[in-house]
Amino acid sequence: MAQVTNQYLATIQDLETRHPEEISAFLVIAARLLQIKSEALLPRPILRESGEEDPGDALVQQLILYKRYKRMGEWLARREAGGFHTYLRLAAPPVFDGKLDLAGITVSDLVFAAQAVFHRINALPTLDEVVTIPLLTIRQKIQYILDQVRTREQVTFMDLVGNNASRVEVIVAFLAVLELVKRHILEAHQDTKFANIEFHISGQWDSNTEFEADLAD
Repeated sequence: MAQVTNQYLATIQDLETRHPEEISAFLVIAARLLQIKSEALLPRPILRESGEEDPGDALVQQLILYKRYKRMGEWLARREAGGFHTYLRLAAPPVFDGKLDLAGITVSDLVFAAQAVFHRINALPTLDEVVTIPLLTIRQKIQYILDQVRTREQVTFMDLVGNNASRVEVIVAFLAVLELVKRHILEAHQDTKFANIEFHISGQWDSNTEFEADLAD
């Protein structure tokens, strides 16, 4: 009782910065504390009617409930900080029409079907039928890019790789372009973010001069 009263008085000191609805709630608690303390000072216990609520027991239950909510709030805050988010299902669960008819099927039929699946051997292609990725070096790609810029004033990265290029071809083309930009042979330009990158010959390079790529294949 003394602990609850001390906490209440400490909160009263901060009432000037609270909203009126919060102040009214504290006044209700103050009245309940006064009632409990007054009944405790009486020489005889209060005789209550059947079904009448004991203010002391009601306060204890309220404090227990408040403590439970406070712990739950701290637990949810820790989960939020840890990134454990929960999302509700917005769409209705799928509804499957029809039922699987197992009439006339025995256990032996199921065993036979399982054995047929487990013993199925996938026909693998022979070694001479396997298509390998053609070898493409950065040196070859640089020479291809130089041939392109000699005939055009400006090329884009998509012009250099094409629409059906594999991942290896795109990576090799990108490394080749980086090497040419680093050597001030090409200049890159991009108008906006994620736009197509445009390349043109740098003013420091003579397109008639042969380029020797001293790169490891």
